[in-house]
Amino acid sequence: MDHPKRQISNVIHLLTEGSPAEQKDALEAYFLPDSTFTHPLCRVPSFSHIFLPFLGEINSRWVIWMIYRWYKILSPRIVLNVECDEFNRKSNILWVEIHQIFSLFFVPFYKSNVHLTTKLHLVHRPEDGKYYIKSQEDLYQTNEIVKFFWPGGATIVWFWQISATFLCIVGALLLAPMTWMEQRHSNRVNGTCISQEKLSVSEDASASLDASKEPPRIEFQMTTPSSSSSSRRQSASAGPVPNPFATTGSPSPHASGTTGASTNMNGQESPRTGTGTRGKARELPKEKEAEEPILIALSIRRQAAISHVNVLRTLLHEFTAGKFNKVPEAFAALDGILQQFSSLNQEEGEGGGVEGCIE
Repeated sequence: MDHPKRQISNVIHLLTEGSPAEQKDALEAYFLPDSTFTHPLCRVPSFSHIFLPFLGEINSRWVIWMIYRWYKILSPRIVLNVECDEFNRKSNILWVEIHQIFSLFFVPFYKSNVHLTTKLHLVHRPEDGKYYIKSQEDLYQTNEIVKFFWPGGATIVWFWQISATFLCIVGALLLAPMTWMEQRHSNRVNGTCISQEKLSVSEDASASLDASKEPPRIEFQMTTPSSSSSSRRQSASAGPVPNPFATTGSPSPHASGTTGASTNMNGQESPRTGTGTRGKARELPKEKEAEEPILIALSIRRQAAISHVNVLRTLLHEFTAGKFNKVPEAFAALDGILQQFSSLNQEEGEGGGVEGCIE
């Protein structure tokens, strides 16, 4: 079939209302050789290339043809209508709703009005781009299937189904305590699972929030006795400072043997000689190397304090949302903040900040 949803109605009419030759041609054109057939009263498994005496080589499609021939013998006149069909391209399953009037030739004045649903499993062959029927499954209700061989049996089945419904109601009312116990157990289990799921979701959200927030860039603002030391500290936080005495373009005025004045780290001028200036120029990088670890340590301490602040803010947000089990974590984060800032204050008070550590 090129278009299963459009062509399936014609295929079904050929199989049920056509002549034996039309039935055989329809089966060979639209069914696979090893196709299967399932019905409440009969079944054909998948097989092929089986040799039988007087018949030759047969397959499951040949057996399905025999079933349709017997179907046509039982009811020479069949009125069939395809009411609706639906094709699922993902699963290659075609659903067909069928209404038929079936009348046995040996039971005069009797016609069975039967409804059924047919499930067709299709296979798409890429070599010709067509769909072929791999299996056919006819689905009947119990009160519908008895119409084929039991006149009046559908009414008896209907009364039996109503009686079974009444018994279901009586059993559900008599054994209601069992359903109540089962419901209590289900509520207890589901409540525990839901609370654990909410807790895990909140923890994942807090972890993702802390991971997504990049710690802010901290700029140190420290007061120093002189403006020259403050400028050196800002340049040290920004990156390594080039040596002003190691210029290659022009000679330094202090490189000669004349006596000059220089400014020390306290902003005071001190006399120096030519030999002393060269030694002083070599000592400056050592002072900067001693200054950089202290700045790094202070930056690490402040970043740790900021991370504690972020954790405290997340926990306080959960506390306001009603999650009171996070109170111990909030106090622990607050203690961490106080310890970090108290250690920073002690270091800056004892050493006078960066200048005290350097000097």
